[in-house]
Amino acid sequence: MQDATVKFLDDYPPVTGVSGVGHMKGNSLVIDVTGGQLGKWQVDEGGKVSLSRFAPAGGIMDVSVMGHGALNELMHVLDRTQLKVGERLLGWLSTRSPAMARSTSMC
Repeated sequence: MQDATVKFLDDYPPVTGVSGVGHMKGNSLVIDVTGGQLGKWQVDEGGKVSLSRFAPAGGIMDVSVMGHGALNELMHVLDRTQLKVGERLLGWLSTRSPAMARSTSMC
């Protein structure tokens, strides 16, 4: 696939400009990702998306991708989803370094 747009969670922004090669085997799918963009983050080559099954519903999706860009841009994207990564990171920081948590600003 080339220049695809992938929307995989309702509250997650689409990944755009996705390129890669997909392999279907029975009821499962594996995509070797060669590029794309999530917001202002560039997705690097070498990623993999695996869907354990299409049916019945409830299959596990495993996403393993690398990318580059400003950390605050990625945190901004992730914190607007139900994942709430920014909130969880600040909570984790506050247990280790309350001063750092107070001075860290999520988007």
